[in-house]
Amino acid sequence: MKVFKKWLIGLILFSLLCSLDIFPGYAEEKDSYETFFDSSHVHSIDISMTDWEGFLRSASKEEYGACDVTIDGETVCGVGIRAKGNGSLLAVSRMGSPRYSWKIEFDHFVKKQFFHGLDKMCLNNFMQDATFMKETIVYSAMAAMDVPAPLCSYAFVTVNGEDFGLYQMVEAIEDSFLSRNFGGKEGKLYKPDSINVVGFIQEDFHPLQMMGELLKHVDLTAVLSTDWSKFRGMANGDFTQMYGDGSSFVAEENNPLAALFPNITGVSDDLLLKYVDDRPESYPNIFENAKSKVKEKDELRLIAALKRLNAREDLEHTVSTDEVIRYFAVHNLFVNSDSYTGMSGHNYYLYERGGVLSMLPWDYNLAFGTMMMKPEYAVNDPIDEPMAVKSDGNHPMFEWITADPAYRQKYYSALEQTMACLNYPVLIEETDKMIAPYVERDPTKFVTFEKYQESLTMLKMYLGRRLESVKGQIAGAIPSCKAGQKQFPEAAVSFEEIDLHLLGDVTMGMIPDN
Repeated sequence: MKVFKKWLIGLILFSLLCSLDIFPGYAEEKDSYETFFDSSHVHSIDISMTDWEGFLRSASKEEYGACDVTIDGETVCGVGIRAKGNGSLLAVSRMGSPRYSWKIEFDHFVKKQFFHGLDKMCLNNFMQDATFMKETIVYSAMAAMDVPAPLCSYAFVTVNGEDFGLYQMVEAIEDSFLSRNFGGKEGKLYKPDSINVVGFIQEDFHPLQMMGELLKHVDLTAVLSTDWSKFRGMANGDFTQMYGDGSSFVAEENNPLAALFPNITGVSDDLLLKYVDDRPESYPNIFENAKSKVKEKDELRLIAALKRLNAREDLEHTVSTDEVIRYFAVHNLFVNSDSYTGMSGHNYYLYERGGVLSMLPWDYNLAFGTMMMKPEYAVNDPIDEPMAVKSDGNHPMFEWITADPAYRQKYYSALEQTMACLNYPVLIEETDKMIAPYVERDPTKFVTFEKYQESLTMLKMYLGRRLESVKGQIAGAIPSCKAGQKQFPEAAVSFEEIDLHLLGDVTMGMIPDN
């Protein structure tokens, strides 16, 4: 009996200590981690790992290692860490840099371990972002427009007490995010994605092995029938010729890779959220990338929603219409071609609850036209047919908006609100004041401090031109579709002096910066 009383008293004391938040790793207050994404200052993160150098040598394999993480002075032990990314991961590996982006998973090795309710976060390394601000601007606008978006802030990272670099700290879209935004109980989360050329290149192949794997997928008919002269400029590194207007892999006329390797470069129907048929196996890029536990009834409910979406039936009970309109207003204003509406078709989360679909934003380091877009298209990207969208049924999650006059007007109003919700030049200047000392101190950054400063001047110029173009399109002074802009090029906003490469683009780490 005495033993039982001691055990009971101990349990009560432990519960009281937890309620006082003395054990941050196991705190029960689900939203308390929002404090650690306060964007008014740069946070501190120290990663403690005994064999850090050994871990780095195999980091490109994306395998978890165990470490202790101290965030703003609070330590959580036994945390999982691994490298993350697709093309950016490959670029870092090829550069021989230690500056990978990281996933920090608090409960990977210790079950039910959280950091003030947070289960996972990402540390993004600013690969392909010389401004250090692309995601900050986009996620800030998403939040200001009341779109469920990941929290983000800056953190200066040290490893075993030594300076490592300035990172973007981003809330992972998983259980904690769902709990914070939706209550986290009923809905199902997916991150649709498909295999592509990068997936092959990332494999630990000898170059000859990699070439052999790619050759298995060559379309020989395309080799014989394609007019290769129009791609001649690519031999000189002018890759913008491939996706000058942000077209997706669907646009084979602009894409030699899509013609040669249709099985590994094409954007699949399910990735574009097109209805195929009623069989779950016809949607592998959705259901094989489920982030929630999914049963057959959940799959069938989602398929039924896709069927209604594609038929544009009962949209108010199929799509979270106002929320999705606001999402696309922000998304399209900032021209991210590495996305659902762009060349890759991915980098979004799909959330379904009760048969109603939502789009959640993710991965904007290649926003502002820096995914192989020419400046004239990045500035004047048509708001009714953004990037790869052609109003041909290939992008059903967006096209319902512009197909209906009432929804289109809501979309235009949301674009106007997005442009007005933040003072973007001031946001850039204030963020610069906050992070500049850390950028200068950063020992592993991909650009010089001078290049960083130069990028901000270009960022302000580009944003000014982009906002001018969108305002003109809403007013009707500039065509808002591809055919109209082609017919009346003189109406477009000037793209003179716009150099998107200065912002950090997709070639960073892949092509030498002469």
